Amino acid sequence: MSNSNVNKLNFVIENPSSATTTLYLSAAADGVLSIGVSGTASKVPVCNIATSVIRGTYKKQIAVAQVLQVQTMTFVGTANSVNYQWRVIQMNPLNGQFYDKVYSITTPATGTVSATTIGLQAQAVMRADLQLQASVGVVAGAVTLTALTGYAVFTLRAIVLGGGLTVAAASTAGVYPYGMTPYNDLYKQGCVSPLATDNPGSFTGSTAGYTSYTFTFTSDSAQVNTQNQFPEKDLWIWINNDGANAAALITAADTLFAAL
Repeated sequence: MSNSNVNKLNFVIENPSSATTTLYLSAAADGVLSIGVSGTASKVPVCNIATSVIRGTYKKQIAVAQVLQVQTMTFVGTANSVNYQWRVIQMNPLNGQFYDKVYSITTPATGTVSATTIGLQAQAVMRADLQLQASVGVVAGAVTLTALTGYAVFTLRAIVLGGGLTVAAASTAGVYPYGMTPYNDLYKQGCVSPLATDNPGSFTGSTAGYTSYTFTFTSDSAQVNTQNQFPEKDLWIWINNDGANAAALITAADTLFAAL
């Protein structure tokens, strides 16, 4: 099925009230699944579980904080006219596109060359690249890359030409955030800025992050349609973990979805 036939439904529950947590997420006796919308007690019917085909397994994801990768490469040697090359690969988490760049420097043909001057050459060529999403520091021949916010992970590889270039294992492994600032996952699902007014589909931002549930469903009539033209729908439910009763609502959601 083409992506054009997939619709997304986003429900962001910011702060469920203590007395009405069950109003935000329920399945009625007739099988209708209803979701509460953005800090109100109102519910929106999403689908009738009894007459829908659920595709795949419900997926729950908890908030994960961003960790910025730190990795060092070291230049050793004092020779003239030596070429060094290395490669950095980064992904833009918002669009999934990769930036793949090979950097190259050659030591001066004459004059004194040291590990420090080589490291400074490497730093200069990377700092001149406005597309590289990493800060670059240098101490003697050791050049350290630190990922920038929003681009937590990168790949660093040495291309052996002149020799004397080694890449150490990352001293800090990068981790992409989930459900936390910079909120790439909510943006990708069409949610608006956390600075926006709290409306259905919007989010206000969270210290503890958002827990998400997602599943895909379609009408069972699609089973008998050989051309499979009935659209599927992706349902995303985001619960702000900052809410006083978020934990209770998440427990209720776990129980409800396990029974569907």
